[in-house]
Amino acid sequence: PVPLVGIWTEDNFSAFRLDAYRGPDTMTPLLATEKEWKPLPKDAVESYLRNGRWVSLSEPLAARGIRFYTDKVVDPHGKRLQAAEIAAMLVFTDLGDAPVPPPVEGPTAAPYVIRTPVESDGLLTVVINDAKGRRVRNLLARADVVAGEFSAAWDLRDDAGTYVAPGAYHWQSLSHPGLRLRYEFTVYPNVSQLHPENTAWLNGMSGSGGWLADHSPPYGVCAAGDRVYVGAPCPEAGVGFAACDVSGRKLWGIHGFGPFSGARRMAADGDRVFVENMGIAYDDVGIEHVWMVDAETQKYTDVVARRSDERRKVGVVGMAAGGGRLYLAIRAEDRWLVNATGDAAVDILNCLPAYKEQRPPKRPYEIVPNPRDDFIRLFRLKGVPPGYAQGHGLTWLESTRGPQRRQHIMLAFNAPVQVGSCVVPVPQDVPYTVRLSALKPDAAYPPNPNRREDWVDFERQAELPWDIAAAPPNCATRALLVTFTKGGEDELTDLL
Repeated sequence: PVPLVGIWTEDNFSAFRLDAYRGPDTMTPLLATEKEWKPLPKDAVESYLRNGRWVSLSEPLAARGIRFYTDKVVDPHGKRLQAAEIAAMLVFTDLGDAPVPPPVEGPTAAPYVIRTPVESDGLLTVVINDAKGRRVRNLLARADVVAGEFSAAWDLRDDAGTYVAPGAYHWQSLSHPGLRLRYEFTVYPNVSQLHPENTAWLNGMSGSGGWLADHSPPYGVCAAGDRVYVGAPCPEAGVGFAACDVSGRKLWGIHGFGPFSGARRMAADGDRVFVENMGIAYDDVGIEHVWMVDAETQKYTDVVARRSDERRKVGVVGMAAGGGRLYLAIRAEDRWLVNATGDAAVDILNCLPAYKEQRPPKRPYEIVPNPRDDFIRLFRLKGVPPGYAQGHGLTWLESTRGPQRRQHIMLAFNAPVQVGSCVVPVPQDVPYTVRLSALKPDAAYPPNPNRREDWVDFERQAELPWDIAAAPPNCATRALLVTFTKGGEDELTDLL
């Protein structure tokens, strides 16, 4: 420990607390638990701003680590910010009559080194998992290595750059010579030259003529026995699945497995060929499918059909089949905003404003407006927000109509939903306020947005253009209410 008498920082704090590390001397403060940090008394710390922040300590502090804690940050104009920042920091000690010590370089050795044997030149991947098998760090990915023992340094951080908590961790390594491409044959467009017995144009969707799809090139391929199967993910005309012999001659095809859905990833196990694709059109949007094609009958069945929800995300990135089993490698998109529920939980008939049901199409391929679906999508509970083209959906939600100065938008649920917080885009510089409320557990249902006694306001309301509104503790509610109020909030104003 070095006795500190002062600190200088460039930061955006409007208030802070200074903590000192009081844990074991044998452990780095970076891995300390919350109990091993002790706040300094307020009268022991004096702070003032002058070309940065100067912090002086009433008594020298002998500690192996110090920590700033703040939940109040502002910009130079006094506006609240959402992230704390220390741009620079210096610490001072009182040398007295002692000479200035020479500069000391920090440690360069990694806290932990993994040593693994590599049998041959090639590629090496090293990962670290916690005691429950969950991935903590992808340390190396397909790194070029030579045969022998390889050393990989780990700085005790996870993939987000945060130091891991104390505990047991396990590493795994995988080495292989690497994948190599080898030319086998050309499948298209030289149909008439390579296979003159086939026509270069389609002669029926299941025939041997033509090739694949019109909206996408070949994407997936697999082989089983004396057959090679090739897929294209997006057919409108043409086919999304083709069976060929080992010379590349097309034998038969399948137009598609769903609206605009051909074969993306593929795997074969004998006469069974599995194809995967993500739905992109109509009611199939966002549904990830795996179909099984019987190569003998040329028929297919849907074996997997699922969409992302608040509990499980979809995202197949690889597929293999063998021994009567299908194996899926899933790397679902990791979103920093995770919904408390999904579209299936919404009671759309009791939401406000009330939108009409989608009408039937008047002509083939018409994109029919679906305001109820748009309502749910604008709450980010399904798919992506609407309005990608003019006339293709709502781009905002209307509040309840009428001349009243207080207007509402209400999201109702079929059953109580646990809500911790909401991310809210708050309009700035407008003559009204925005307030979030949750329906009380004992309130009547369907909810009445005008009965204030049925609702409890969020503990913290959003204020910034994109901000967090914190729900009441242990909030389980059947409805959320967004209230827009012009003027004050007092009851007298409502009567005027």
